[in-house]
Amino acid sequence: MANWCDNTITFYGENVNKLDNYLKEWTKEALPGVRFGKRWLGNCLVNSGIMSFDEASNGNVDCRGSIESWDIVDENTLVMNTSTAWYPMMDMWFLINNKLNLNLEITYLSIEFGCEIYETNDPNYENLWYVEEE
Repeated sequence: MANWCDNTITFYGENVNKLDNYLKEWTKEALPGVRFGKRWLGNCLVNSGIMSFDEASNGNVDCRGSIESWDIVDENTLVMNTSTAWYPMMDMWFLINNKLNLNLEITYLSIEFGCEIYETNDPNYENLWYVEEE
């Protein structure tokens, strides 16, 4: 059983509304045979046409997890929360951003306590982790 990694992903740019519309479309219904339901991360890769179901299922791009929520917080910012197995699965979001020419800046903050993963690319949080030693 996986340790779950909690991720907060923030997308910045003029095309966040476009991403919001894509997400609504991509997560309308579950693909057959998917245990994660309609918000499985692989739905975004498959329903965007970036890869086939077999490619997404076989780990060509890691997408083991699901979208918990997302919201547009202002005209240029969309914040998403995902749960992923063991570590943040950010490659898929960078791939979607590039393949669909969304031109969004993406930052993330990820925490997985079991494997002690505390990871970010957000300059507002870098070097601010405090992990209590036992």
